[in-house]
Amino acid sequence: MPFELTQIDHESRVSIIALSGKLTMGSQPIDLVWAIDALLKQDKKRIALDFADVAYMDSAALGIIIQARTKVAAAGGE
Repeated sequence: MPFELTQIDHESRVSIIALSGKLTMGSQPIDLVWAIDALLKQDKKRIALDFADVAYMDSAALGIIIQARTKVAAAGGE
């Protein structure tokens, strides 16, 4: 199952990024960072990640998620 990313905006002003598939070095999880960068540029700083449909995640993907969290926090988001 390949990695997929879907963005959902809710009325509560929380942007949810739904992840699915396998998050591995080869599945381009850096797309997550790019999606978060795009949200931050739109001044959307309340971001949640939905991992319900993630089948597997390796340490490289975990590092990308930590990098993304650091970017959001540095921008004053949560």
